[in-house]
Formats: sequence, C-alpha cells, structure tokens
Amino acid sequence: MRQDGVMSLAEMGAVLSGARYLTYPEVAQLLRCSERTVHNRVRDGEIIPLRNGRRVLFTQQCIDEFLQRSIRTANTQTLN
Repeated sequence: MRQDGVMSLAEMGAVLSGARYLTYPEVAQLLRCSERTVHNRVRDGEIIPLRNGRRVLFTQQCIDEFLQRSIRTANTQTLN
C-alpha cells in the first residue's frame, strides 16, 4: 500500500478474495471502543477502510495494520 493509503489493483484483488468484511459496529466491538471513535480514526486516516459508494467496509487486514501501527507507536512512546 502506498503512503497515502491507496491500494493498487493487485493489492485490492488480494484483499477482496476470501476477505471477511466488517462494519463500523463490528470494528467498534473488536477494538472495544465506540463507533464514533472508529469514525474519527477513519477520518484521521488511522484506519483505512474499503469504500464502495457510500458503503464503508473494513477487512481484518486493515484492522490488523492499524493495531500493528498502534503497538509500535505505544512502544516508542514508553521508551522515551
């Protein structure tokens, strides 16, 4: 994935084949936060969902990537 969060067609195809899609409520439950927090993280570019018109869906991969970035950030902050 590029720095701006845009996937190539090949990456998109790999993500879409066999992926389970999550909705805002499911992601909020998975992350143990409110739906509003998920919306804010999407708005801020911290979580990058798939969009199909007005419909916004998340893959397990995009949630895993967000969690990995969050863990790295938390570890960096505690070392300082």
